[in-house]
This record gives sequence, C-alpha cells and structure tokens, in this order.
Amino acid sequence: MRFLERTLLSGEDLVDQKEGGLLLLLKDVLQGLTEGREGARRKYPLVRITKSGCWEWNPVCASGYGMYRKGSALMVAHRFVYDKLIGKIPEGKELDHLCRNRRCVNPNHVEPVTHRENLLRGIGPSAKNKVKTMCPNGHKYTKENTGISKNKYGYYRRCRACDRKRSRKNG
Repeated sequence: MRFLERTLLSGEDLVDQKEGGLLLLLKDVLQGLTEGREGARRKYPLVRITKSGCWEWNPVCASGYGMYRKGSALMVAHRFVYDKLIGKIPEGKELDHLCRNRRCVNPNHVEPVTHRENLLRGIGPSAKNKVKTMCPNGHKYTKENTGISKNKYGYYRRCRACDRKRSRKNG
C-alpha cells in the first residue's frame, strides 16, 4: 500500500473534501508543519492532491517550486517532505520530479539521481543538446567527428568537419 493510503487517509482531520480534489492539512504527519508563526492553524491547506496523484504544495516561489520556511531557513518543499517521510537524500544526489510538476511534493513522484542525470532528463539546453545527432550543417556527431571544447559557460561539442571547412575558408 502506498504512503498516501497508509498514512494520510488514516485520520479524518487530515483530509478535507473540497472542489478541485482532496485538500490536505499535514499537521499530524509532518509535526506542526501547518502551524503558523503564533501556532495558529493555517487558513488554507499546504497540499492539494490532483487527479494525477501529485501533491501540489502551496505556496510556491517564482521558479514554481514549493517553498517551506522553518525558522529563518527557507527550504524547497519537495526536499523537506522527502526527508520527513522517506529519509535523507543520498549524498551526491538530488530529487528529480518524475511527474515534471515542480509544485509536487509526493515522495512517490520524485527519485534521487545525480545532478547530471537530472539535467539530462529535463527540458533544458543540456537535455535538448544530448538528443542532437547532427551539427546545424548536417554532419553526424560521431566519435571521430566530434570535438569537446570549453568556454566561459561550460563544455560543448564541436563539429570537426565544420572546423576543417572554416579553417580552409579563413586560410
């Protein structure tokens, strides 16, 4: 049985049926998480369960990730929830959202991976460049035809056929 059915649905005070799905107050599960600064109960739920099973955190920051303040420390919510419900994130790993929903804090929707693997699974420039098999001029990126260079932004692939053509042209 998944964590959601085992723990969250075990107590009536944890689940509030509203329009738009299940709204959860995780106070008892995450030990005071829904307590305000003066100890008052929050006026809105921290988590809304979507039809896809995501636990969408409220509030979020500009980047779309759920945020949690513990004392003076500001934490990314999915890391905080994972630490509380599953355990420590392994050293050298970070959490990858398998659901691709940055607001989601469901520990069943994240997986500890290396930073490189997280980047390559995403939709950013690294992931887009990884799937390219040819340079912009149509030459294949093979072991023999690909050089690796570094600039102020990091490492990048170079097409050796284009390099040769450029050097002949510039002379």
